[in-house]
Amino acid sequence: MELVLHRARPVFFSDLKPRASFVPLILPHLLERCLEYIMSVSLALGVLNMAPIFMLDGEHALGAFLDLLLPRWPLPRRQAVSRVVLIGCSVLFALNIVVSAIALITSL
Repeated sequence: MELVLHRARPVFFSDLKPRASFVPLILPHLLERCLEYIMSVSLALGVLNMAPIFMLDGEHALGAFLDLLLPRWPLPRRQAVSRVVLIGCSVLFALNIVVSAIALITSL
C-alpha cells in the first residue's frame, strides 16, 4: 500500500515493530528532522562564510576572483576595488544585523 503526501514522497505501511519496546516509533522521523536541520545550518554557515565580508573566507575568495577576472590591472588597483567591495558588503551586513535586532526588539 502506498500513500503520496504533498511532498511527493511515498509512505509505506507495514506490520513491522521494533524489537525493543522502549524505542519510540517516531525516533527515525525525529532523527531525520534533526539531520535536516543540521544540514541546513551547515549550508547556511558555508554560504555566509563565502560572503565578501572582512575577516571571513569571502575576503580571500574575492581577491582570488579579482585576480582571475582582472589580471592586467595593477595590483594596487585590484586591491582598491577589493577594499571598496569589502567595505560595502560589510556595511550592508552590519545594517542587516542592526535592522533585524531592532525588528526583534520592537516585536517583543
